[in-house]
Amino acid sequence: MPNAEYSPQHLLLPVGKSGEDKDRRQPSGPDRIGCPGIPQIRIPAHNPPDEDRGVSRKPQAHLAHYAGKFPLGGCQEALGSHHRLNHPYPIYPNLTKEQPPAAINQLWVSDITYIRIESGFVYLAVILDAFSRRVIGYCVSRGLDAQITLKALDMAICRRNPAPGVIHHSDRGVQYASGDYTNRLKSCGFHISMSRKGNPYDNATAESFFKTLKAEEVYLWEYRNLADVRERIPYFLEAVYNRKRLHSSLGYLPPEEFEKRLLFKEQKNSPARPGYSNLSVQG
Repeated sequence: MPNAEYSPQHLLLPVGKSGEDKDRRQPSGPDRIGCPGIPQIRIPAHNPPDEDRGVSRKPQAHLAHYAGKFPLGGCQEALGSHHRLNHPYPIYPNLTKEQPPAAINQLWVSDITYIRIESGFVYLAVILDAFSRRVIGYCVSRGLDAQITLKALDMAICRRNPAPGVIHHSDRGVQYASGDYTNRLKSCGFHISMSRKGNPYDNATAESFFKTLKAEEVYLWEYRNLADVRERIPYFLEAVYNRKRLHSSLGYLPPEEFEKRLLFKEQKNSPARPGYSNLSVQG
C-alpha cells in the first residue's frame, strides 16, 4: 500500500456523488493531502474563525455541568448496546503487558468515543501509535458499525505502511472483534490484542487521549451537527494535538516533532539499517 499522507476526507461516511464532484473541482496544492484514489479536502493552515465554522464555544458557566454529566474519557453512556461486548466473535489475549513499545510501529492502540451534537451523538474512532502518542488514524461517523473502525484502520495503514508484526490493541467491542476487522488486521500482518473484560487500564493510552480530547476540545465547543464535528475534530487532531501538544513522556515534545527527531537520530546513527523504511513521518 502506498506510503502517503492520508486525507481527513476518508473519515466521512458516506461521501455522496455531488460531494465527490465538488471535491474534484477544487484545485490541488501543497496544503492538500491524501492517498491516491481517495477524495481529498483542503486542510486549513490555521484555526478558522468561529463564525465561519458555525461552531461556538461553550459558556464557561456550562462547562462544569457538561463535564460532570459526561465524565472525561467515558463513553459507555452514549455508546450503549451498539458497542456491545457480548458477541459471537473470538476474543484475543492482551499482548500489551508482555513488553512496552520501544519504537514506533510496534504497538497501535484504538478506541471509540462519542461527541454530543444538538440532535444526539456522533462517534469518533481513533488509532494512536503508543510509543509516540501520535494519532495516525481516525474516523467520524453517525453510526457505530464496523465501518467506522475500518476507516480509521485504513487511514493508519496508508499513513504508516507498517511491516508485519505490529500489535494492534483494542477493547472487546464488536467493531474490533468483527470478522471484517480482524481479517483486515491478519491480512496486514498485525498481532491482535484485546483488553481484559472490564479493565480500562489495559487501554490506558487511548483512555488518556480521550480525556485530553474531551477537556481541550469537545467540552469547549458546541457542535450543532455532524458537519461541525467533521470540520473541527480533524483540525484539533492534526494541527493541535499531533503538532503542538506537549507530552512529558516525550520529553515535552509534540508527537509529530518527537517522531521526526527519532527518525533523524536513527538515520544518522544507522543510515543503512533495514526496516526503517516503515518509519513513516509526514510533515
